[in-house]
Amino acid sequence: MRASGRGLSVPKRGFTLIESVVSLGVFTIVCLGVLAVVIQIRRLAENNVYQNTALTMAQGYIEQLRSLPFGELVNVSVAGTANLNLLSANGAGVLLTDASGGTLNDNEWTREVVTLDRDPTGRDTQPMVFRFRVDLADLRSLTSSGANGVEVTLTYEYTPPDGRNRPVRRTLRTVRSVVPSY
Repeated sequence: MRASGRGLSVPKRGFTLIESVVSLGVFTIVCLGVLAVVIQIRRLAENNVYQNTALTMAQGYIEQLRSLPFGELVNVSVAGTANLNLLSANGAGVLLTDASGGTLNDNEWTREVVTLDRDPTGRDTQPMVFRFRVDLADLRSLTSSGANGVEVTLTYEYTPPDGRNRPVRRTLRTVRSVVPSY
């Protein structure tokens, strides 16, 4: 044996075919796992955008209903056939209609298509179908104190882009009242 170690030859060794295939398989499994997580995060983010947009629109319609004169809400809740004059979220000054295009009344569904995104050319690319129904209930018959009130229930529905094509339905409620002063 030489002390300098110059005469020893260390064999140069590369990866075998089996080692390469196994490492490539492990790398592929890790990449697919990361990709699945990224896709799931994007799907959750899109669902949250749809949920927040629908809730914001529903709250806007509730505020419109709360700003209507009390007498108009009472007339609609009693007659059930008077028009609800609510403005669309899509256009300034455009009145909402029912799903068939007629005037919107109590207990009728309306339908709007809201654009969530546009491409660089200005074309709408991510439409969201938003439906809602307003149910008005006269509360005078339920109270003995003589207070006037109308319960406003807004049921809204949208379909998130999660691939299940299952609509999500939620409800908002408020009471519009006229409190007698003594």
